Amino acid sequence: MEQENRLLHLETIIARNQGHFCDIGRALNEIRKNRLYKLALFETFESYTRAWWDMGRAYAYRLIKSYEVVCNLSPIGDILPANECQVRPLAQLEPIEQRKAWQRFLNSGMEITALNIKKFIRTRTMDNLKVTPNLSIDDRFYLLLHKKIMNKTGSAKRRAKKYYKDQYKKTGIIPAPLFLAEKGIMEGRKCSGRPRSIDEQTKRRFIEIVKASCDPSSQGFIFITRKARAIKNYHHWLEQELGRSISLTALRRCARRENLKFFLCPSAF
Repeated sequence: MEQENRLLHLETIIARNQGHFCDIGRALNEIRKNRLYKLALFETFESYTRAWWDMGRAYAYRLIKSYEVVCNLSPIGDILPANECQVRPLAQLEPIEQRKAWQRFLNSGMEITALNIKKFIRTRTMDNLKVTPNLSIDDRFYLLLHKKIMNKTGSAKRRAKKYYKDQYKKTGIIPAPLFLAEKGIMEGRKCSGRPRSIDEQTKRRFIEIVKASCDPSSQGFIFITRKARAIKNYHHWLEQELGRSISLTALRRCARRENLKFFLCPSAF
């Protein structure tokens, strides 16, 4: 009975404090830790938050993490982050680093916004990389790893962290993408070292036939009605003409980058 009353009290806090992220995070944290959601006949915390509060797993855990960060910052002053977005950049740091980063941010005199906090922490991370060239290889690896994954969240962050730690453990060598992250190259084929998914010849020919197929007087390709100008059709014609396999996904990306939407069938996107 006592636990049921406690659950009711915590749910009342969540319902009444929809704008106060810290109170909601504290209530959710207690419900999760003490498994009070089972009293509401839910098997998991995630199913409870989804059904009861229409709240995804990632957001619920971010609120809990935000509450923990604010508790950690409370002893150093009265000025605290005002919402979960402002806490998010700090949540990626260790507790001691959270306090240091927040105190330095307040001392900087910058306006307290989520964007300014994110920029400040990112700048400090880059400064640490520049001014500590004599770090041990282990320390350098973990510093670069933090830089690489600092903008990721949830499962994507956990997978990336595990992947790079496994690579480093196996080889003893810092993975190349982490060095690229040091230079500000964070994602994509340039970071991984993979070649472009379509070469320049394919790209030029794709753009050429798309534009030519819209002009009845053009000799570059047959005229095609707008309804038939689907990317999958151009994909088929290109593969036949060039005699090699071409990524359909890469063609879609190319169409968006080159602003070919005007020429193609609306449903192509």
